[in-house]
Amino acid sequence: MRVATLLLITPLLATGCVQTPAPTPRPAPAPQTQERSDADAQLELAIVDLVNDHRRARGLTPLALDARLNRLARLHSAAMAAGKVRVGHDGFAERAALASQGQAKDFAENVAYGVGYADPAKEVVRRWLESQDHKENIEGPYQRTGIGVARNLVGEIYVTQLFLGTPKQARAGWGS
Repeated sequence: MRVATLLLITPLLATGCVQTPAPTPRPAPAPQTQERSDADAQLELAIVDLVNDHRRARGLTPLALDARLNRLARLHSAAMAAGKVRVGHDGFAERAALASQGQAKDFAENVAYGVGYADPAKEVVRRWLESQDHKENIEGPYQRTGIGVARNLVGEIYVTQLFLGTPKQARAGWGS
């Protein structure tokens, strides 16, 4: 299981990547989140499209969206936006267990937040691809993904992308 965190801060970007949950500095969040909007749904789809474009360009199979993973990712992003958890991977083990439904599966997570970008999807994916840990998750042996976007009342965007795949030993012998 792998985790990676990306912090997007205006006006410049500061990147922080970790393989295990670690305290991450962040601005004080607003006490509430905005209601989910069409813009959030469009941002989620744009991020998945950009990730899949990258995977296709590298000869990798695109990730299929999974409604259960979307829900888990959205809940984590909303908790970060509301200040209930710090920006990072609090609850990662629980999300992994829920995602795998009790079966051994490869699971990874990328997290980001920021504000003030004309094209936040492009910026998040670009920065993830500049980070070795995030890029490894994006290019990893996963088949399914979930994406969740949430915003707090001051407009900060919180993003969680989950990746789920079959463990290597179970993949042995799979055809192309």
